[in-house]
Amino acid sequence: MNGTILNVLLVAIGSIIGLSIKSKISERFSNTFFSVIGVFTIYIGIRNAITGSNILIIIISFIIGSLIGEMLRLEDRMYKWMESVKLKGKTADRRFTTGLLTAFLIFVPDMSETAKPKKTLRSLK
Repeated sequence: MNGTILNVLLVAIGSIIGLSIKSKISERFSNTFFSVIGVFTIYIGIRNAITGSNILIIIISFIIGSLIGEMLRLEDRMYKWMESVKLKGKTADRRFTTGLLTAFLIFVPDMSETAKPKKTLRSLK
């Protein structure tokens, strides 16, 4: 739980920093940056699929999660929430919503892996 809260705070701080320096970054660099994020996301997905112990459970989980998400219209609700954050932040950048969603999708799920308790020498005694 603490890891998730920390992760959300860091994503929010990173978003604020990104908004504050966006005018200093060229569109070419920004496009390259988002391409790198896309490749990194694919890498994380492939790595997790390969190291997963049961790929069938992963596939079924994706199917069930997709169905629940569609029934609850989570994507629409998420975009509405992000647009309200965009308005409160007084930004007109059309990429804000996409960037915020990308940040959450990349860093929040992977945080669950790093938040797991680690065995240390002290805990093994």
